[in-house]
Amino acid sequence: MNKKYLVLPNILSIIRLIFSPFIIYLSYLQRYNPALALFILISLTDVLDGYYARKNKECTPFGSVLDSTADKVTIFCVMIALYIKNVPNYILIIFGIMIFLGIIKIIEMLYHLKKSDKKILNAKLSHLQISRINIFLIYAWLGLLLLEFQEIENIKYFFSSIIVLIMTIITAIYNAKEFFKN
Repeated sequence: MNKKYLVLPNILSIIRLIFSPFIIYLSYLQRYNPALALFILISLTDVLDGYYARKNKECTPFGSVLDSTADKVTIFCVMIALYIKNVPNYILIIFGIMIFLGIIKIIEMLYHLKKSDKKILNAKLSHLQISRINIFLIYAWLGLLLLEFQEIENIKYFFSSIIVLIMTIITAIYNAKEFFKN
């Protein structure tokens, strides 16, 4: 790998890629609280990689694709952990759709990166604020679902529904704004 790619934000994304599958392993062992703790640490690397990329002016198309890929891998691993935990199927279907749409976005970014279409790629990257909000909400939702306290099962599903509703509204408003802007 080229040394220009070995910057702190990319290293943090790689760490996220490496450690996300351990969430599945811990869930398989029915160690949901350690899985939640690992998930929180992994989520912090997501926050930190974005922070350091902007602070050190190391935002690159490669780093954006790597970060998006690490996000999708993390979400996928938690989705499998939730399946192991017997979370209702409708939640898994929602995550499956999110992952599918995210993969389409990554493929689109890779296409523009390969074509060296920097103008279009930079335009796509400039609209990532909504993605940051959505990823935060998705991570909050996942963390809530990984909690292992039987007494709050109904509350977890209530709050997770509220989070999905907020994500849907934010995304719909953003997409409507972009549609009418063009």
